Amino acid sequence: MVEVPPRSAPISIRYWHYLAFLAVVGGAGLLWLWWALRSPWGAGNSTIESWRPYLAGGARAPSGAKPVDNLNQTLRLHRVLRLAEKRFAVLFSVTDAQGAPLVVVPPGDVQVALADPTGRLQPVTVERVTPLHQMASWGERAHFSCVLDWSGSMFADDLQALKDNYSSFLKALTLPYAGAVYKFQTDVRQIIGLSSDAVALENAVRQDIPQGSTALYAAIDTALQPIQKAPWLRFQMVTTDGMDNVGGATLEDVIKRARLHEVSLFVLGFGWVQVDVLERLAEETDGYYVYVPDSRDLATWFTRLAGIVNNVQVAEVSAPFDLARPGGLELTVRAGAASLKRRR
Repeated sequence: MVEVPPRSAPISIRYWHYLAFLAVVGGAGLLWLWWALRSPWGAGNSTIESWRPYLAGGARAPSGAKPVDNLNQTLRLHRVLRLAEKRFAVLFSVTDAQGAPLVVVPPGDVQVALADPTGRLQPVTVERVTPLHQMASWGERAHFSCVLDWSGSMFADDLQALKDNYSSFLKALTLPYAGAVYKFQTDVRQIIGLSSDAVALENAVRQDIPQGSTALYAAIDTALQPIQKAPWLRFQMVTTDGMDNVGGATLEDVIKRARLHEVSLFVLGFGWVQVDVLERLAEETDGYYVYVPDSRDLATWFTRLAGIVNNVQVAEVSAPFDLARPGGLELTVRAGAASLKRRR
């Protein structure tokens, strides 16, 4: 038997193969992260959206995004309510071609038709049209909820812009009001319930909470509760920079509930929010919407929306029939050379 001694040879490891492999994987990962931070998919992902403020690659808004709004030459039908037997009040707002609210609306420029007990629209008599802020006997004439996005995708500049701009909105309101403040991230928090104390509301707006995901629809739904039975004008002032990624309430849910309780949604969006969502929320609830890529550009819009609230009009009408609440309504208002119509 012949024994063969084992052979020994140096082992050669090609480190550059492994380093190249790791470099390719790392590069692909960075490219994917760069894409995610700048994509609608990333804006809707709760993890990716929370990284955006801390990474230089995070885009504040989609490339090429432009401001858009629905304020110009718009008629909004906010509420219809029974004042007395066969007498009703129709609360509406109307803007001119530049988006400014009409301050005075002559009764002759307004036509109203209400649904009678059979459901057929019948013209009614417009007795007078008065700005809401002049209805002194009504006390607090506006009840609203401020709904602020505090999700993880918000940059420090975004949070500061919301604090400053909401304060400007509150200071610009000239009619008696009561407001509540809600902030949302993964969950929804009521910072203060309905209050007419402007200082308390402003302090609530400036209060910080932890950041998280974007429970947009749950926030709108929750913030309907304190105002859904309030008298006179009801609305929400909603601001958000992204898409709902928490679930629960849906877009259709909140629109249905807002319409049921005659709550108009005033929606201000920036960043990665989907403009078509803003449009649906506002259009289908007789509200207004504004989109700007950068939250710092919202400053003038808050005061413009406050001007619209200050100049909501009240058309007092008499009808040949009586109902607790008319099932249908058609409103026509002449605004300069234009004739605007709204129906529900």
